[in-house]
Amino acid sequence: MKIILLLIPLLVFSNLAKSQVHYKSNESKTEMFYENVIDFKGKTKKELYELIKKHLIINDFPIRYEDDNDTYSDIYSTGKLETKYRGHAGFFFSTTDFNCVYDLQISVKEEKIKYKATNFILLYKSVRVNSYGWFSSPSAWSTTSIPTEIPKKPVNEHFKAGKTHKKYLLFQDLDNKMTIFEQGLIDAVYFKKSNW
Repeated sequence: MKIILLLIPLLVFSNLAKSQVHYKSNESKTEMFYENVIDFKGKTKKELYELIKKHLIINDFPIRYEDDNDTYSDIYSTGKLETKYRGHAGFFFSTTDFNCVYDLQISVKEEKIKYKATNFILLYKSVRVNSYGWFSSPSAWSTTSIPTEIPKKPVNEHFKAGKTHKKYLLFQDLDNKMTIFEQGLIDAVYFKKSNW
């Protein structure tokens, strides 16, 4: 009985480790992004499109553009999350909290969706993301339209500098947040309304 109780946490942990989302990079190792295809057997394109769009709206992802045709549908949005970065100087370190915005494209086909998150930009916590018009404006296509007066740092700069090790916290935290994002998409499709 004790062996079974000891094995249960190991099985749960191993399943969590398998389902972790991890960033990818282009061939020249200059840009990082998140991309995945999720299968939803038995779900039509229309069903998936409506559920994913509803999920994005409810979770405050501004929809920038939609392209809906017979074969596939694309939704372009801007995501935001909170993350941490730990800077190091010799034996000393300092951890800073950041807001992070990114471009998001979700493509929907019969029985599957594909998402791609790119252009991650770190903004200092003192910058309120929603207080600037670019974030809520439908004319703002992407994070590349952030006004120049807003202090920012592209995550790709940290990536190119090789600051992906866990001591910096940034990429591991982004992996965790994107795992939560992906699970949110799955939950949005399989969510059942309760009969109360």
